Amino acid sequence: CSDPRVALTPKLHAAWVDEFRSRMAGEIAAAAQLYRLTGDQKYADWAAGQIDFYADNYAKCPKQSNAPGTHFMWQSLDEATNLVDYATAARILGDYVTPERKARWFTELFSPECDLLNTTYKTIHNIACWHRAAVGIVAVLYHNNALWKKAVDDKYGVSDQLARGVTSDYLWREQSLGYNSYVVEALTPF
Repeated sequence: CSDPRVALTPKLHAAWVDEFRSRMAGEIAAAAQLYRLTGDQKYADWAAGQIDFYADNYAKCPKQSNAPGTHFMWQSLDEATNLVDYATAARILGDYVTPERKARWFTELFSPECDLLNTTYKTIHNIACWHRAAVGIVAVLYHNNALWKKAVDDKYGVSDQLARGVTSDYLWREQSLGYNSYVVEALTPF
């Protein structure tokens, strides 16, 4: 329940949705891990059902008007970090998911998300590392060479990010230890 003295504005509702979706992405990955750890199919059913939900609703949800590269979330960085969780869950679920279901996920969720992220952050930047790493994770999951080349080999791909973004001191070019850590965090699952 909301505090009756605080109006539920569209902006406040949007912030709640954004936070809920980010938290949910992590829960999807955690449920897949619990399935793999325990063998209890209820976790796999739930995780796969959540990915089904996002795949079923991706095209129905309009792109956000506030920033390029966003569809479900307020900013493209959150799109990328959530995509990492969805793809990680799909990978961990492995053969629990039928090939047809996994192909539908690619067509209706993963591929459009990757296409959207590939339109953004055409620069050397910590957020671009998240974008390209998320696309690379999907490429590995689906053995998709074209997607891999975009994520890794294209200008502003992971290779270019590292070649031009890491200084001779082995620090990230944005000169913040926080950004250094964030780039490592982006590339670790990749």
